Amino acid sequence: MSQQHSRPQSDSGNALLEFVLFFTAGLLLIILLSANFEREVRARSAALSIANESLRAWQISQDLHVAKNSANSAAAIFQLEPNTWSLLLDDRCPGDEGYRVLATVSGVSERVQGVC
Repeated sequence: MSQQHSRPQSDSGNALLEFVLFFTAGLLLIILLSANFEREVRARSAALSIANESLRAWQISQDLHVAKNSANSAAAIFQLEPNTWSLLLDDRCPGDEGYRVLATVSGVSERVQGVC
């Protein structure tokens, strides 16, 4: 009894399978990269908003507590956990440098400076 081996008549099935696998791998890579990019943009936007809001409140009120409350409100809008962001307020008034604010969200920092 002879055994018959089935041999593919063409490579079109293999090519289609390779295309699907490479397309899926490429698409997955693009999705992962875009998710990281989205997190980076969101963290940068949150840090800039926190810094600007606290600087504005600090300039208007001349009170650090008001500036910190404003930063907390901005962080709440972005739904940030307290341990994921920080705020550094540096008062160099009445010198030349003015108010300096550094906000950091998930490792992304934004620095703003304003006049006294």
